[in-house]
Formats: sequence, C-alpha cells, structure tokens
Amino acid sequence: RRAFTFLEKQPECDGSRIGVQGHSMGGRLTVLTAIDPRVKAASPSVGGSGYLYEDLRGVPGSARRMPEGPARDLYLKTIDCKEYWPLITCPVMFLGATNDFNSPMELVFRGFRNLPNPERSRASFTPHMNHRFTADNFAARVRWFDTHLKGEFVFPKTPDFGMTLNTDDGIPYVSVEPDQSAPYPIKEVSIFYGYERDPRVRFWYSAEVVQSGRNFIGKCPVLALDEPIFAFANVTYDTGEILPMPAGYQDTSLLTVTSEYSFAYPPYPESAGIKPVSERTHLIDDFSHGMRDWSLVSAN
Repeated sequence: RRAFTFLEKQPECDGSRIGVQGHSMGGRLTVLTAIDPRVKAASPSVGGSGYLYEDLRGVPGSARRMPEGPARDLYLKTIDCKEYWPLITCPVMFLGATNDFNSPMELVFRGFRNLPNPERSRASFTPHMNHRFTADNFAARVRWFDTHLKGEFVFPKTPDFGMTLNTDDGIPYVSVEPDQSAPYPIKEVSIFYGYERDPRVRFWYSAEVVQSGRNFIGKCPVLALDEPIFAFANVTYDTGEILPMPAGYQDTSLLTVTSEYSFAYPPYPESAGIKPVSERTHLIDDFSHGMRDWSLVSAN
C-alpha cells in the first residue's frame, strides 16, 4: 500500500487508475492489498484463495499444517485471504490452473462467492496445469486492465453454467451459455468434468460439446454412485488483435473466460436415475483428439 501512495504521487502516474497483479505469493499479496479503495482493478494468479488451513471436502488431512495456538488463531483472523475476499470492492480477474497446489480451484470459487459484487469479477483457468497458465488466460489479465483502467476493451461476461442430474438416459449433462453480446466471435467452448475429490490431482476429461441454440451441451457421466462429479466450461474468444506476450508465451489474439463451477456429491437423489459408467480399461488415451486432455509445457 505504500507503493500505491508512492505511485499516485508520481507525475507519470494517474493515481485514480491503479491496478495490482501478482503471481503465487504475489497473488496472495494481491488479494491482501486489493481491499485498498485506491485499487480500481486486481488480478491475482495461482495464489490468494484462502481456506488452505481447512480440509478439502471429503479429503481428511488435506489442510496445510500450522501448530494450533494463539499464533495460528491470530494468523487466520488477520492475514488469511478468506478474511479479505468480503472486503474487496474492485473488480477481480483471477488467473488459475485447475490442478494448482497453492490455490485449489474449489477454494478460489469459494472466495469469489464471498465478494460483495461477484458479478463484476471473472476467472480464467487453464485445464490440466499446476501453477501456470497458457497465453489465452494471460491475455485475460491484460484485457482486464485494458477494460477497467483504460476503458479500451469490452470484457465478456461470465458464461451461464449449470449441471442437470435428472436426465432421460441417466447421464448428467451441463449446459453453458456464453456471452454473445461481446464484439468478438467465439472460437471455442470447452466443457470439462472430473471425479477426484482433491482438485490438485483431479483428471479433467473433455466432454463432447454440442451446440443447441445459444447453449452448448456436454454430457458428464458419473463414474460411480459413491463418487462426486465436478464440471466447468471455458469460452475462448478471438479478439482479432494480437497481443504481445511476455517471455515464455506466444503472442495471441485469443481470450478465455471460465464459467461458474458446478459439482454434485453423493448420495444422489434416487429420482435422478443416474446410471454409473464405471468399467475397467487398460487404455489411458488413444489420442484420437491429440493432446486435448493433457498439458504441454515448453513444447517448443
């Protein structure tokens, strides 16, 4: 916050348009400082979710360790990020990785639900990765600041997203309706689903997506009736303008926005008539879809 005070006094800086971003521990610091009313837009990445000292649902012993006592109590009340989300009034763009160790996906969306104005904020998650993301997600951060600090971009809304358990064939499906009022065409709608309770090691399968009017539908079969199901969607737009990226990323015109996050835990209602699809197979992937369900790091 002292840096904000310094910046707003510099002649080359417009003190009424200050943004803050940070990665990993910097993402955590971004959440802690974004409560400052001088911050007009924030973009934490893979850090700052909070709730890390609580077990993930259904995963006993998954919380981070800290000896119990007054010091831990003070820490959780004063500098755990979960206490800061309700105090952030500026629009937030969270960049995440679906398998991140430092800000598990569930916990990020839990924080988002505690924002005073969650509809003003967005998320952009890269599937299959841990603690990093691809250029189309990084571009979301750049365009976020272009929108809220410069007024030079129209950022798409969060796609509407929902899961339906009660279906005719016993296989749940999800439906996503992207924002099509944005002035750029949709390049791709991807729907992902997975089962593992711990998001850090969850394998995300790509659903086969079918368009129905303004909606995009993807079936998300339940593995077994005693296993949960998790799902989300990514909508990628082509802005038509190539953005120069920092080292390690290819320049891109693409921009990805992540939907709401849906999940269902057993026991499932009998009325839903869900049919589990569990069967043993020795095949991991036939790669008929290329590397779709896998991540490539430094491929070039």
